Amino acid sequence: MYACEDIIDSIYIGGGTPSILSEQQIQGIMDILKKSFKVKSLETTMEFNPEDVKKKKISSLLQSGIQRISLGVQSFQPKILQAMGRNHNQRQAIDAVEKLRGEGVTNCSFDLIFGYPGQTREDLQRDLYWIDRLQPDHISWYNLIVEKSTKLYRQKEKGLVFPKEDVQIEMYEDIQRGLSQLGYEQYEISNFAKKGKESIHNLKYWHYEDYYGFGIGASGSLYPDRWQNEVRYKNYVEKIIQGEFPQRRKEKLSLEEMAFEYILMNMRLTEGLSLEKYKSKFHRDFFDENKKVIEDFISSKHLVLDHDYLKFTKKGFEISNYIFTKFN
Repeated sequence: MYACEDIIDSIYIGGGTPSILSEQQIQGIMDILKKSFKVKSLETTMEFNPEDVKKKKISSLLQSGIQRISLGVQSFQPKILQAMGRNHNQRQAIDAVEKLRGEGVTNCSFDLIFGYPGQTREDLQRDLYWIDRLQPDHISWYNLIVEKSTKLYRQKEKGLVFPKEDVQIEMYEDIQRGLSQLGYEQYEISNFAKKGKESIHNLKYWHYEDYYGFGIGASGSLYPDRWQNEVRYKNYVEKIIQGEFPQRRKEKLSLEEMAFEYILMNMRLTEGLSLEKYKSKFHRDFFDENKKVIEDFISSKHLVLDHDYLKFTKKGFEISNYIFTKFN
């Protein structure tokens, strides 16, 4: 008998550095999930730092049900890794991929960043060279976002120079073009995959589906309810001991909030937003409500209407945040 009858068909062990956990700890997590839910996982992913990849550990994790590894490469360029303060170097990143392949991992993703201080378009070309050599199945290549109250934000306030906005747009175009030439298909603003290797788990976020979040700082959504767990270990444990859910914050989204988030998430995908599904779900006509804005951006070749789907062009992705502000 399961504690919950919900069927779990994707699992993602991430956030922070889960790769420092032992094989026994990971197996324990998987065992608890299988006892608590009907686990019919099509995809079980675990984030790994390159320096934590060990042959014995990977072999054990594959046996426990981990099928996919997301490797936090960030960059293959020594100067960028050093500036980021990463604990791995280029050689360790390359060795990590070779170990994963050697142990039979057939679904490997790289996390990379562009727009970092000191990074150039030439650095991205060198990263593309290593992608071509190592042939990961999936690429998440994110534009750096500097959050307030971070060390990088304070350095920016003191004059740390970042690539200019027009250069970052050129970087993004280089990434799109370079990965396309290497056989990767873009299926989301920042995500590219070989055929059939799209992230099932992340697609659930972008399709605005429910998901559970367990662990310190984790977020979950059973719409319209959404929550974030305690971010401090002491608070998290104390609430569990007291028999409480270890939630730091919980909110109930309004229909308006859900409708707008549904638009944002679905339009991150290259397949775009199904106008019919949106209308069926929220009983509103998105096209009619935004007719002038949509037609203007179609004319400027930032949007395209493909049968039922409204989607960004590659040009549109570059200014997607701006376009979102224009929708009602």
